[in-house]
Amino acid sequence: MVRTAGEFHADTATDGADGLEKVRSGGYDIIFTDLKMPRMNGLEFMEHLREVDPTIPVVVVTAHSHLDTALSAMREGASDFITKPFNF
Repeated sequence: MVRTAGEFHADTATDGADGLEKVRSGGYDIIFTDLKMPRMNGLEFMEHLREVDPTIPVVVVTAHSHLDTALSAMREGASDFITKPFNF
């Protein structure tokens, strides 16, 4: 699904593997990912993403806000870590 807000377009993936396929098609400026996903967790997703395109910034959004989880995400290349729930 693609959503548009002004000049911004957002795309969704059903899981990490689907997300990687979409990234391979190109056109992404930033990626928001959860850590808990089916088929491939967020840390595995980021590891594979770095092989596809190491330049795309990744923001991890998760309800699991333990310090060790955040550090693991940052070690895998996450640019930031946001805990759920959050308000815009």
